[in-house]
Amino acid sequence: AGFAAIEIEDQILPKRVHHHVGLDQIVPTELMVAKIKEAVAARTNPDFVIIARTDATRPFGLDEALRRSEAYRHAGADAIFVAYLTEAEQLRKVGERLPKPLMTFAPLASLGDVTIPMPELARLGFRIMAAPLLPLLALHKAIRQCYTSLAQGTHDPLVGKDPWPEYTAVQETAGLPRLIEVEQRTMGR
Repeated sequence: AGFAAIEIEDQILPKRVHHHVGLDQIVPTELMVAKIKEAVAARTNPDFVIIARTDATRPFGLDEALRRSEAYRHAGADAIFVAYLTEAEQLRKVGERLPKPLMTFAPLASLGDVTIPMPELARLGFRIMAAPLLPLLALHKAIRQCYTSLAQGTHDPLVGKDPWPEYTAVQETAGLPRLIEVEQRTMGR
């Protein structure tokens, strides 16, 4: 499918939504190690990256998260993601103790205040940055703004009076010209 990596978490599966309210349901270290070993054994492309994520920081503290991370790396994980770091010093400890490469939330990409300049994060070995909340929050705000402007009978200031340039941009982002090309080759005109 073209994926370059997989992130495997030490939360129970199927993952519950409780982590959104601070309740992490963490599996035993041994089970997570077994998952990583199975992923490594199943890997068919040596360039495919296996990222082990621990959510143990919040319920058990940073020391336990670091201990687990070391076990996950020893089991064969290519990169480590210690989630829920709430202080810059925690990021520094992770970067100084764990083998590289590391993953984290991009600065300002979580709801916390943890901000470390990108050059320092790179120096500490952080090579993968996730920003799951910022795009979601921006999308939500834009949708609310759009429907508010429609309800008020005004033009959405993000799109303006002429929506077609943005519609064209969406098509380009989605790769519509390539999809049309494939469709024409496989289904005719």
